[in-house]
Amino acid sequence: MSVEPIRYPGLNLGAAHPEVNDRSEELMFGFWVFMMSDAILFGLLFATYATMLGVTAGGPGPAQLFDIKSVLIETLALLSSSFTYGIASLTLKYGHGRRRALIAWLCVTLALAFVFLWFESHDFLSMVGKGAGPERSGYLSAFFALVPLHGLHVTTGCIWMIALIVQTAVYGIDRDVKHGLLRLGLFWHFLDIVWVAIFSLVYLGGLSCFFPRLSRGAVMTHFDRSPRRLGGGGRNGWLGLPRAFGAFLVFAALPVTLAYLFGGAPARSEPGRNEQEEYRRDLRSYLWGIGLALALTAVPFAMVNWSAAPQFWLFVAIGTCALVQVVVHFRFFLHVDFSQQKREDLHLILFSTLILTTMIGGTIWILTNLAVRMH
Repeated sequence: MSVEPIRYPGLNLGAAHPEVNDRSEELMFGFWVFMMSDAILFGLLFATYATMLGVTAGGPGPAQLFDIKSVLIETLALLSSSFTYGIASLTLKYGHGRRRALIAWLCVTLALAFVFLWFESHDFLSMVGKGAGPERSGYLSAFFALVPLHGLHVTTGCIWMIALIVQTAVYGIDRDVKHGLLRLGLFWHFLDIVWVAIFSLVYLGGLSCFFPRLSRGAVMTHFDRSPRRLGGGGRNGWLGLPRAFGAFLVFAALPVTLAYLFGGAPARSEPGRNEQEEYRRDLRSYLWGIGLALALTAVPFAMVNWSAAPQFWLFVAIGTCALVQVVVHFRFFLHVDFSQQKREDLHLILFSTLILTTMIGGTIWILTNLAVRMH
């Protein structure tokens, strides 16, 4: 069986959707360029955050503010939403116009996004309630400039998804709906990549490396100088994290099970095509993606909570897992590889990486020098 060439990032609809496939390459490439410009914005905010890590002005830092269980649930919810959106894309490609199945998978994705936004909003309100608003210190200003911006992007994606659900219900799966779903998929998977960087650098990096560690899974707070188990004591102690992780793994396994049962598998194949085989190949890509993403999430969270490794090697492990997970998202969710058809996408990624590296490095250098000279 011949495999259709991959023409743009994300799941390609192929020759079965000629009214969309011929036009999508140009539209998706333009939207891809826009997303790379958004990545530069996030890169500059990451650079600002890195230079402000120690500027707490005597105020609270990561050890007193971050709830590792909440961050874990947010992470698993957003990762699972990428998988369910992938199944929605499979339903779009192979479902032959089954709008109810498509709407159902989009609603599951939307529900997972609401779980993410609920826990994140609770975290922000809890921080402000402790007197840790953005005006408290330079560190908190940088935090609230970076993390809520990602949440705002997720909220925008939810509004966009609701609009597409309504359009699908009213007008059916027409050309405009297909184009919108393809671009939203690119946007949604991009938000997952940004979140990988956020929970790795901001949350896990802050909890594991910014304050001195006392014992396995413990940190020294900036104020009381007393040991504190990550996640808190009592019901929030060391048993809380594996329980939260185990409970949500069960919840995250539900979309995978439903994908096998109702995942948009084609009921028929067109002459000369084996849609069942193509569908299984695309489904395996998403299954590998979510499996590797969950594993690469579990490792750094477990290391931060229990490992007694030196801070440097712990930070190296967190960074390595983050980089590998970004590659996993590009390969299995965005379907970007080293094939000849993807040379333009790879060139764009490499060019954007060069620009990001230059701008982030320059920003860190400038702000660090300013901070040193101001003292």
